Amino acid sequence: MSNFCCWVKSKNSGSYSSDLNIFLTLSFFLTFLKPCDFPVIKHGRLYYAFKGYFPASVGQRFSYRCNRYFVTPSQSSWDYMTCTLKGWSPEVPCLRQCTFNYLENGYYTNSQEKYLQGKTVRVRCHDGYSLHNNQNTMTCTEKGWYPPPICVRRDCSAQDFTCGGRRASDQGWLLQLPTLLRRRTSLSPYPGHWGHLHG
Repeated sequence: MSNFCCWVKSKNSGSYSSDLNIFLTLSFFLTFLKPCDFPVIKHGRLYYAFKGYFPASVGQRFSYRCNRYFVTPSQSSWDYMTCTLKGWSPEVPCLRQCTFNYLENGYYTNSQEKYLQGKTVRVRCHDGYSLHNNQNTMTCTEKGWYPPPICVRRDCSAQDFTCGGRRASDQGWLLQLPTLLRRRTSLSPYPGHWGHLHG
């Protein structure tokens, strides 16, 4: 960029002053930098800021707070937003904070573990149960846990799943046991052993 400033001769020293040149250069850059409009904070609001303060210049910052169940990226209830060359920073001022302290039909602790939006936690359901769609992890989303912290009874029709500690294939064999017992059998002479089943 060509130098748009002129060197101004100082009346007092008779030398050329660079201070004025620096001031005019900074003023030029600040004039053409894209300012930041009034920020719309989802799940939060600014502290002590009026629309008359905007558009804001690059480098200006304003304090803000998040609503209930939401925190700043530093996991605080309030922080600062700064106007940068790329816009407001942080770009997402308020993030959901999920607390893992209960799991229906599953195992959990009372430690009130907290997770930030986008984080995932692995859970353990009781035997024969799982999260929705047979998942074993929950993700903290903007609306809370997904899937919700509820373990439901698994679908026993699939051979790979267990129901009540037994494989579905085993349950199918048990259901057929009365039919097998009605067939002709020859018992083994050894106690505790099943004989050979004849069709």
